[in-house]
Amino acid sequence: MKCNPDPELIKRLIDLDVGIDCASPNELECAVNLGALPERIIYTNPIKTPASLEIARVLGVKTLVFDNVEELLKIKKWTPNAELLLRMEADDPLATINFSSKFGVSPDSAGALLELASKLCMDVAGICFHIGEQEVNKSHCSRPRTNSNGCVCPGTGAKDPSAFSRAVHNALEIAQRSKLDLRILDLGGGFTNSNFAAFAEHLRLAIAYAHHVFPQVQVIAEPGRYLACSSFTICCQVVGRRSDAEPPRLYVNDGVFGNFINAFVEQEKYQPVAMVRQGQLYDQDSTGKRVYSIWGQTCDSTDRIATEACFDRDVRVGDWLVFADMRAYTSVCQTRFNGFDATRTPTLYID
Repeated sequence: MKCNPDPELIKRLIDLDVGIDCASPNELECAVNLGALPERIIYTNPIKTPASLEIARVLGVKTLVFDNVEELLKIKKWTPNAELLLRMEADDPLATINFSSKFGVSPDSAGALLELASKLCMDVAGICFHIGEQEVNKSHCSRPRTNSNGCVCPGTGAKDPSAFSRAVHNALEIAQRSKLDLRILDLGGGFTNSNFAAFAEHLRLAIAYAHHVFPQVQVIAEPGRYLACSSFTICCQVVGRRSDAEPPRLYVNDGVFGNFINAFVEQEKYQPVAMVRQGQLYDQDSTGKRVYSIWGQTCDSTDRIATEACFDRDVRVGDWLVFADMRAYTSVCQTRFNGFDATRTPTLYID
């Protein structure tokens, strides 16, 4: 739910019997209210308050994640009957966002933590990790690394698809050394349309080996970004234009403090797929000869959506720009910065 908690999307996933990954008490309550079964929910945040542990207990959510001694003792006190997953440190060192900089126990220290859990009579069901938000290099992918807009889609910059298989083997070694009855292996997230094939090729062999070593293990993952990727289209209106700039500037009623935060966080390159003028839709792509920069509505000079976006015609004030594949970490990351309302939501399309 972290990447996109849109109720319609979550309800559709629940109807498809997809489990739900929650990171906060609000997400837990929202998932249950939308119909998710507590046993199909994992509370993946490794750091939880006593109050949030109590909420999880009351809701019937038993599968919790931990990665340190203090958290284990906290869980023992507040939810002693929990089913635990040990968060293991694992990442691609070339990734833009290093997930292990905040969470995860090192493979060398995992044994001692599992030994303490055993002494406390805690049920550790498995091991989880999160490599980081991934995007493969072109050489690893059969398709160009672009999104449906026809523009380069950098994601968060991981280069090495073998990072997943290395993490799987590290998790299996930890379980073997600690004599852990490994029932769950959680591969984390970071999958996108453009990297899935490359990562799956490496993961297939690693998962086969995992089932050879632990025949009973259930392998799961957290593909939130992958599932939300193509579900959302955003339309925003041109509210201003400056023709004397180079390239000319368009100002729209959204921005990096709204649905376009990934222009700032992940250096996403945005290209509208269409422009709408007085009810007439004109398809656009990155081959148009008229180039504009696109800026958000706030007074902050960092509020730039696109340095260069291409059109096949002049764009006027009042026109609407259509952005496809607005996927994860968009509407959920909106702010009320500069007093602009954050209540607008993207349109959801589900085939």
